[in-house]
Amino acid sequence: WTFDLLQRNMKDHYQKCEDIGWNEANKKKELEHEDCRYILAYRIDEAKKTGEGKENQEPLKVVESEGSQKESKLPVGYVMWRFLMDDNGMGEMLPVLYLWEIHIEAEYRRKGLGKFLMTISELAAWKLSMKKIILTAFTSNPASIKFFTKKLKFQYDETDPKICDPEDPCGYRILSKCR
Repeated sequence: WTFDLLQRNMKDHYQKCEDIGWNEANKKKELEHEDCRYILAYRIDEAKKTGEGKENQEPLKVVESEGSQKESKLPVGYVMWRFLMDDNGMGEMLPVLYLWEIHIEAEYRRKGLGKFLMTISELAAWKLSMKKIILTAFTSNPASIKFFTKKLKFQYDETDPKICDPEDPCGYRILSKCR
């Protein structure tokens, strides 16, 4: 499911970016790398009765990937990251949380789930003494860049290709958030 959602959400963006391109085998390897850490969000298919007798869906719940998935849970989004040592562009190696992927099923977007998954990711980064969170966003996906810069207060990283070489049409931006 994680690869299928990634492919549906991002294949076109990868194909538009000549520097990166789409390589299905490589993306599957990235998703299965032993250093990946996932948080999955599920919809629970149990309806609850409220005091007024109205049926409401159970709120979205987040379940760590190592838990067992039951048929009553429908995955609706995930975030995947790795802890890395990253060169800050000045020869200094910093411990970082590198956000590899965040994907939400279309019908669950703009409901706060992405922000919620990112809040959990930030808490993990700061709790584990990471110096910053880094991610790559495609320029062909301005909604993603807006989400990270406006809603989550990420900034263009000092290693961003447009900062290093404004003439470089690489097709992506590097964003970060420092502690």
